[in-house]
Amino acid sequence: MASHHDLGKDPEPVSAALVVAEQLVWEAGAGIEPPPPDANPMSLATPEPPSEGVDVNWTGMVEQARRALGMDDLAFGAARAEAFALVGQIGKQKS
Repeated sequence: MASHHDLGKDPEPVSAALVVAEQLVWEAGAGIEPPPPDANPMSLATPEPPSEGVDVNWTGMVEQARRALGMDDLAFGAARAEAFALVGQIGKQKS
């Protein structure tokens, strides 16, 4: 887990899943860095994260993690929509 930002040639599934989760949580607005201004739960595009930050993975790493997990665009889009829904539910519980 500590080295999940270095996926290497043959990524461990847990590391790849963490990279994907970080991306989706950031996009949904629950990451440490502010979400992208055009965050959209229905988007098929993966926004480029800021160049620096704690929960930042460059887009190429996210794509590599998706391949390691066998996540096509449809599966990633469904995970994105679910992440936005879960973050929304958590936000309502805190209110």
